[in-house]
Amino acid sequence: MNVPRSFLLCLGVVLALLAAPAGRAATPTGTLSGVVSNSATGNLLEGARVEAPALGLVALTDLTGATC
Repeated sequence: MNVPRSFLLCLGVVLALLAAPAGRAATPTGTLSGVVSNSATGNLLEGARVEAPALGLVALTDLTGATC
């Protein structure tokens, strides 16, 4: 299965955020943004599932490949 490079980049950012020490802030803050695209064609992917299981967060991409 060929996983788009941009999806792997987003996943890497999410995993890096999850690996950061949790004791630094009482309330998590920040944003995660980006788009999911097909690395071979560059087409943006609608309906791609982006997940951060440790945070209990799930998002689907919209028509522009961005999370809703």
